[in-house]
Amino acid sequence: MIIFELQCEAGHRFEGWFGDSQDYEQQKQQGLLTCPMCDGHNVSKMPGVVPFIKKSTRQPSSEQQQQIETKSKSDSKAINKKRRRRRKQEVNVDPVVLLKTLHHHVRTKFENVGSRFYDEVVKMHRGESPKRGIYGHVTHEQQEKLDEQEIPYATLPKLGPEFEN
Repeated sequence: MIIFELQCEAGHRFEGWFGDSQDYEQQKQQGLLTCPMCDGHNVSKMPGVVPFIKKSTRQPSSEQQQQIETKSKSDSKAINKKRRRRRKQEVNVDPVVLLKTLHHHVRTKFENVGSRFYDEVVKMHRGESPKRGIYGHVTHEQQEKLDEQEIPYATLPKLGPEFEN
């Protein structure tokens, strides 16, 4: 598993998780990479710093090994500290904008199954129909049944009319 920091042409930054570098390249060539904030398809990798130790044919002395391990740990701590600081800065997002973006993504990328949501999600869970992104609505009783059967789903909060454009 490899994590790349990505950015769309609008400047939105986000993480992408891939099996390896080749997996990233294949998804990019197939146009599968999209910005989760604006649905932009022009996504690229941001340059990143990755600590590494060059392999050598000779074995380091125990003192050298200690220095390598100490250097690696300090580099990792510095990088993690930078990432935490950056994430704190990036978290400052207007929740209404985030929720509107999420609603837009679901409406444009998922299939609206309406009141059939419960039946469809149960069929997918049992392997009776192909897994795909769907949305719809359920009754309170159906929601309790999904919970009892431990079938995963997510509920999106509704936005009030004052937030409509």
